[in-house]
Formats: sequence, C-alpha cells, structure tokens
Amino acid sequence: MGLMSNTVSIYQYRAVGPKPEGDPAEWIRECLAGSAFMPIDSTPDEEACGWVHFDSPLNADFDNIYTFKHEQYFTFTFRRDQRKVPATLLRNRLAEECDGWLSQRPQLKRVPVKCRMEMRENIHAALLSKTLPAPATWDVLWNTENDIVTIATTNQKVLDLIEDHFSETFPGLILKPIHPMSRAKQV
Repeated sequence: MGLMSNTVSIYQYRAVGPKPEGDPAEWIRECLAGSAFMPIDSTPDEEACGWVHFDSPLNADFDNIYTFKHEQYFTFTFRRDQRKVPATLLRNRLAEECDGWLSQRPQLKRVPVKCRMEMRENIHAALLSKTLPAPATWDVLWNTENDIVTIATTNQKVLDLIEDHFSETFPGLILKPIHPMSRAKQV
C-alpha cells in the first residue's frame, strides 16, 4: 500500500544526525542517485534493493530534483526485488536427481551428503535463473523542515530493512522511531 492509497498504514521516524548546511536538495539527490535501484533481471542475484521514483517504480533516475522534491517534502520509494525458488519444486527436482544418481549406482542405498548438497545447489541455481524477480515497493515521505520521515508500512522486517538502507544512503543520519507517547508530549 502506498501513501496515495485510500487507506494506508504508516510508521514515522525522526531523521537524526548531521546534514549539510542550507538547502539539502542537492545532497539528497546525490545520495539517492548513489543508492538507486539496479534491476536483477539479467543477473543471477536473488535480491536487489534501492530507491526509485515515488510515482514510477521502474524509474531510478534522480537527475532532476523536481521529480521527487515538493517544497520541503521529498518523496521516493524503496524497492526490493526478490527471486525465490519454490521449496516444493526444489525438493521434487532434488528427489528426481537423487533417484537417477542411485539408479546408476545400484550398490549404494543413499546419496552421500556432500553429493546431495552439490546437486541441491546446482538445481537451485538452474531454477533461480528461470525465476522472475517479484518486486515490492514502500513509499517514503521526508519532511526536511522538521526531519520527520513517514514510511507506508508497519511491517517490522521491512521497516528494519528501510532503516538500514536509509542509514547507508544518507551517511550520518539514522532513523529514530516516533512513539505515540513522545508524540503526545510534543502536543
């Protein structure tokens, strides 16, 4: 669910740490461009993460500041592509391979562990190359005036992933969660 959905679950953070003086737009643009999403369609990688445009998950070009800057707000999207080999398919193909291997060696009753692991890795690599990556995106809204970062998810694993990637992208900045009680104190 993105920020533009009818209903959305959000989690908010405060970006804490040193930022460049003045207008941070150029620094943010350089950081986003440095951690832009790179597709894994033609690589054997299992996962890829990076930043893309808020309104276009296929566009990771951050050359024009005005595509993601709106006054003091910066909007961008975190994209993760993952390839997964279905466990049942892997198990079935491995069983077929082991049966074929054993039929060629009638004196053995079991496939040695090392040989079985090698077969599994080869089958996994072959199936992985045929698997298309599944994309997932989460929108981010950063108000640079008060340093509040809003993320359109409440999934803790995804939030941890975005926190880590945000800290890698913007050196020196960390995301500190804004809890309801601290928000109440501010009001």
